Amino acid sequence: MAIEAGLPSAVNAAAATGSAITQRSLVDDVYERLIGLLLEEQLEPGARIKIDDLARIWQVSQTPIREALARAETSGLVVRQPAKGYQLAPVLSAEEFGQLIEMRLLIEPYCAAKACERADDGVLDFLEKQHLAMRDSPKGPTSHDYRDYLRADIAFHQTIVAVGGSRFLETALAFTSTHAHRFRRFSSGTVSDFTDSQSEHQAVLDALRERDSDRADAAMRHHLLGVGERGR
Repeated sequence: MAIEAGLPSAVNAAAATGSAITQRSLVDDVYERLIGLLLEEQLEPGARIKIDDLARIWQVSQTPIREALARAETSGLVVRQPAKGYQLAPVLSAEEFGQLIEMRLLIEPYCAAKACERADDGVLDFLEKQHLAMRDSPKGPTSHDYRDYLRADIAFHQTIVAVGGSRFLETALAFTSTHAHRFRRFSSGTVSDFTDSQSEHQAVLDALRERDSDRADAAMRHHLLGVGERGR
């Protein structure tokens, strides 16, 4: 793979995977690609992210990349340094990861309970699809391999919050998800807690299908406590 001048090799290699971005919502597509880039295991905090190089690799103008980087900066995923441009932000400390789980415990069990009232069959089928995608996706040995697993995991949680909560809670969760996955750099480049997470997600999904709000609350709480413990 050719190395573009101006990008560190790890950033360039990650950015160049996949074809040019297609038109959907262009900024959203660029942001999703950017998040995939930021989740790459080989990228070190402080790695430079150059707008012109990304524009060339992804075959888009610099404008949507600037907008996506601004969104990522608001979430604390990148930082902008004077005269240096954008850089990958530091990974959360163990204490910060614990605080992040505490925040999610305030949001997601409540939203899971609410989703029992509000989720229609289409939403439940979508959650089942993400659950199966996690089961069937590669789990390693590199971060490229488990990218689909992470995407399905994030979609599972964000959908429950979107249905059961408010747009403010949805925004709050979106802020935390990538931070959490960046912290949880799976040992040996593989997803090490798949069996636990799959079982916990199934319990949440079963409670939602049965419209049992108390069980949904408890199942989501149990899952997040497990994620916190395994993450540490």
